[in-house]
Amino acid sequence: MSYIKNTFRNNRIFLVPYFILFTVGIIFIIFVRNDELLMWFNAHRSNFWNEYFKISTSLLGGIGITVLLLIALLHKYSTFFKIGISLLATTLLVELLKRITDLPRPLTFFANDSAIILNPVPGIELLPFRAFPSGHSASAFAIFFGFAMILKNQFGKLICLLIACSIAISRVYLLQHFTRDILAGSILGITITGIVFYVFEKYIFTNNSWYNKPLLSFKI
Repeated sequence: MSYIKNTFRNNRIFLVPYFILFTVGIIFIIFVRNDELLMWFNAHRSNFWNEYFKISTSLLGGIGITVLLLIALLHKYSTFFKIGISLLATTLLVELLKRITDLPRPLTFFANDSAIILNPVPGIELLPFRAFPSGHSASAFAIFFGFAMILKNQFGKLICLLIACSIAISRVYLLQHFTRDILAGSILGITITGIVFYVFEKYIFTNNSWYNKPLLSFKI
């Protein structure tokens, strides 16, 4: 329990705004019939936001993840292991849930609804199924909550939240997911990262000095 309290206290600038947004999202899902965020984005496109959210979603491509893990490694071996394993565990759980639920994405869900016409972003291929939960959202929050956990600067923690939110929202803007998918993905990412950090800090490499050193402190 003390670990949870300390984690929340040290990362409240990340977690408090997140939980406010999460709660608002849940309320909309419960009380509003259509996905208002998706519908609003579908009706309001601009070249700037099209390109912005395409860049946001691409941050978690192969190159983006490699760069983020390299940054973690350059910080400390411990940061690399904790964030890397958080990402791996999150990805495996998300893939399992996707296969179990196999829910339709917006393209398939609205295919037979003549009242709703999707307005996809040019250059984005819409996928048909395996919507729940959002893998990009889960990975984004797993990685950037991990970075927030090791940062001491409060502004840096807030930037981590904004980047994670931007990646998650991009999935709805690009019509790849519903709001429920990104909410589920985000809470999975945060929860798994919190558990992984706890296990590593409590039980693994607790007495190994090399584990808490940066890569560049070692002579080649």
